[in-house]
Amino acid sequence: MPESFMQGAGLLLLDKPAGITSHDALVVAKKKLNLNRIGHTGTLDPMATGLLLCVVGNATRLARFLDGERKTYSGKIKLGLTTNTDDVTGQELGSSSIIPPFSQILEAISHFIGTTSQIPPVVSAIRIGGKRSHALARAGEQVELSPRKVTVHEFLVDQCGSDVVSFKISCSRGTYIRAIARDLGKLLGCGGCLKSLRRDEIGQYAVSSATQLDTLNDDDIIPLAQAFKAWPVAILPDEIARMLCAGDQTCIHEVTGDINEISSGREYVLYSAKSLAMHFLGILEKAENGWKIAINFGEDHLCHH
Repeated sequence: MPESFMQGAGLLLLDKPAGITSHDALVVAKKKLNLNRIGHTGTLDPMATGLLLCVVGNATRLARFLDGERKTYSGKIKLGLTTNTDDVTGQELGSSSIIPPFSQILEAISHFIGTTSQIPPVVSAIRIGGKRSHALARAGEQVELSPRKVTVHEFLVDQCGSDVVSFKISCSRGTYIRAIARDLGKLLGCGGCLKSLRRDEIGQYAVSSATQLDTLNDDDIIPLAQAFKAWPVAILPDEIARMLCAGDQTCIHEVTGDINEISSGREYVLYSAKSLAMHFLGILEKAENGWKIAINFGEDHLCHH
């Protein structure tokens, strides 16, 4: 059998420390593990800590499939303070010593649960005319960002001080926790910003399984066969898998029933061949009229087997 096209590819769970950018964390990991390619599936601000889900080698092509996973955060919101970055690292824009009672805070958070419109922080990585919003804002330019639909599945709070609220939030991709802190303060009439943030989970992956940068080694890369074990997998007849690997989508209708049976409504299904059941060959994606090849890793693995 030829060497696997996916050898050396996999996922890497990093526990990013505070004080460095997500990009800087990748630079350290790339150097320590002598990697050619590494990416991540969602940025953490420099002040934030927690799970940075990284894709290594040819697995960088999988980033978009992981970026949409539900994310869970914990941290603290500072009430009575408004800043230009919507967190405590920014320039103060206003303050208030009048903090609402905790019962009013509990009532206010109900407005954030479900699907709502959120205006991202001006100090964000969103591109405006080819430039990052944060670069424009820091250059003194006026930045106006359009509201975006976000979904908050869970928003739990505990008051741990007169003006500090600890929280746990489970939310959709693209949700800015800094914006939630800002908007909660605005709704309460006292102002608010993010004091601390930690990302605890991305989909099935938890920070409790992540590695610190200073202890990182090659064994921390999770092979794809293990990394996606919670996803539905279609084990296809060798000939069908071989045709898919060659880019021939006309054969998908022959196994559509089997794929639908194991998909459980998931948008994506991994596929492999019966003779290579433990090898990850590609991803099938739900389409308007059934399924289509979303990504193909098997060209150099199965087709020449």
